[in-house]
Amino acid sequence: FYKPQQQSFYSMTKEFYTEFVSELKQGKLDKDSATKLKIRLAAKHGLKKIPNDVEVFLNLPEAEAKSLKQQLLIKPVRTISGIASISIMTKPYGCPHGRCTFCPGGPKSVFGDVPQSYTGREPATMRAIRAGFDPYLQVFSRLEQYAVTGQSFDKVELIIQGGTFPWMPNDYKEKFIGYAYKAMNDFSSEFFSGTDNNEEELEVDLKKYKEFFEMPGKFQDEERVKRVTEKMLQLKGGDNSFNSSEEFLLQQQKLNETTKIRCIGLTIETKPDWGKTFHGDHMLKLGCTRVELGIESVYEQQLKLTNRGHTVKDARESLQQLKDLGFKINAHYMLGLPGSRRESDLEG
Repeated sequence: FYKPQQQSFYSMTKEFYTEFVSELKQGKLDKDSATKLKIRLAAKHGLKKIPNDVEVFLNLPEAEAKSLKQQLLIKPVRTISGIASISIMTKPYGCPHGRCTFCPGGPKSVFGDVPQSYTGREPATMRAIRAGFDPYLQVFSRLEQYAVTGQSFDKVELIIQGGTFPWMPNDYKEKFIGYAYKAMNDFSSEFFSGTDNNEEELEVDLKKYKEFFEMPGKFQDEERVKRVTEKMLQLKGGDNSFNSSEEFLLQQQKLNETTKIRCIGLTIETKPDWGKTFHGDHMLKLGCTRVELGIESVYEQQLKLTNRGHTVKDARESLQQLKDLGFKINAHYMLGLPGSRRESDLEG
């Protein structure tokens, strides 16, 4: 997920880090001042490249890494709300009504076998493809990225993308969500130290984290990625010990209630015709708290011209029934569809 490094981490001089940390400790520097400091010290100590914040963070002794984490925080806006968002993709699976005319992806699309309504070039989709659409690997790898950038990720909102999720087989849905929970549970037990009360901030055990993910090192080295993936799969294990996918899901949900990394929100994408009370009841069992509902248009003609597969009446019923079940709703709406005009779009 980071560009390959031309120079190995361990070959960077100890003097650079010693002096950099010393100046950081003297007073909190803003990002601009810290960047200028790195440029000056890299030139002073003859480094061939300027270490980025991730490299600095991973090469610091554990005590300094914890105390200076906030000054080296990368992309802090990602978790500024206190919640870390993780989007994961289901395997390519067609929709029951066929394909909407504006849908770019799906099985056997022009982009290949990619999730429904995606091209395969979105960051979340590329991560999913690398992970073979395995929910465990997708979540575990995303947590790895949050940790390496110094983010806070003890509260996670999980977003399931990739098409009409309620249409997929129950066994697949329950295992998919169950392994997403398991990734959070396993990451917690492997790498978190401290307690989950308000008196002590939860901290990643950097020593264990670096050993497991073989850091510092080249992030995209194929051999390293292969070895780390094997370790993740060993932690994942199999599901032969469970009588059903439902039993497995319930066990992982129960564990997640007291683990260090907790799923505090779960979002599922669906269409109005697959977002009624029957579907909502099962989404509640999965732990869903919010539904992204693809309404797209409030005009029957536009829905028919785009082969949307549902009616305006479906959208009305879905909104009412899902809200009655207690879900939060994100409603998608598309402008410029066939048969639309600027005035009708604004009115819609």
